[in-house]
Amino acid sequence: MRGANFEKADLRGVNFRGANLRGARLLQSQVGWGNLERADLLWADLQQADLRGANLHQTNLRGANLYQSILFGADLSHADLSWAELREADLGKANLSRAMVSGANFQLADLEAADLKDARGLTPQQLFQARNGSETHNPPTQQDSS
Repeated sequence: MRGANFEKADLRGVNFRGANLRGARLLQSQVGWGNLERADLLWADLQQADLRGANLHQTNLRGANLYQSILFGADLSHADLSWAELREADLGKANLSRAMVSGANFQLADLEAADLKDARGLTPQQLFQARNGSETHNPPTQQDSS
């Protein structure tokens, strides 16, 4: 399914576990509650996709375009979001624990109550650019970890 076009598709509850979706187009698609665990979405375009509640555990989203996507309550634990475009994405209550976020763009992303515990590559600059509420579970600073 590499490079597949699912633009505006209704894929709610789909099982793409372990699927090769490199470069796939899922613009404005409905993938809520879908299982994409361990899927390869390298450079995929998920702009304005609805992925609320989706299982994205250990998913490769490196360089993926998630601009204005809804990831509310999604499980992104251990996912690779390096260099992903998450500008204006809704990551409220999402689980990003142990996710790799090096170079990811969180500008104006909603991180309200998101779990960022042990997120790898997360910088203060990324958090500063995001819209995070007081309930965001941020990783401990170096001062806090002693």
